[in-house]
Amino acid sequence: MWMRSLTSTDKDAFLTARRLAREESVFCGGSSGMNVWVALKIAEKASPDSVIVTIICDTGERYLTKHHSDEWLKEKRLLEAAKMTVGLVAQLKRKTVAPPFCLSARYDA
Repeated sequence: MWMRSLTSTDKDAFLTARRLAREESVFCGGSSGMNVWVALKIAEKASPDSVIVTIICDTGERYLTKHHSDEWLKEKRLLEAAKMTVGLVAQLKRKTVAPPFCLSARYDA
């Protein structure tokens, strides 16, 4: 049983909520993003046979103009603007593998 407390930042919570929407089709709010972020941190140190449970406790529809908005996140300095240069684009076009910022993770049950 886990007997510690962990904290997350607003940025961690909001970006995890956006990741849930993008990768898992779970449209949730920041509280759920925080819950999942902490569960992922616990999973990093847990044994492979551990079962980790968390709660998706809110919906994302109330946050369309908040953390589901790129503009709002940039205004709050929680989302960095992409830094793409012509040289980087040309370099990426020459490569045959996906660039490192196109990574995705799959979680198998």
